Amino acid sequence: MISKKKNYRILCAYQDIFFVKEEYYNLFNVSNNIYEIYINGLFALPRIPWLYERKNQYNIKNDILDYIISNTNNVNIKDRNLWIKNNQDNLVQIEQYLRNKYIN
Repeated sequence: MISKKKNYRILCAYQDIFFVKEEYYNLFNVSNNIYEIYINGLFALPRIPWLYERKNQYNIKNDILDYIISNTNNVNIKDRNLWIKNNQDNLVQIEQYLRNKYIN
């Protein structure tokens, strides 16, 4: 990984990934599990509809986003806030499922 060669480590991931210098990494409580970092980011700032749109636009494979979208009501997917409100209960269950599958 390029960041590791330059002495940086992943700090967190939302729609972007943030890195911190290796020398400061111990100041943060960061998981070593890349799935945990990714899932934390997905549900901390729910940009799932936007990320799914970009995934399709650039023909990127992402099983986690596909799972989320296939298990939600996507009538209002173009309105992120309404989509989140309509899927709030589903998202809690989906997040727990993903945590159990990829982290625990």
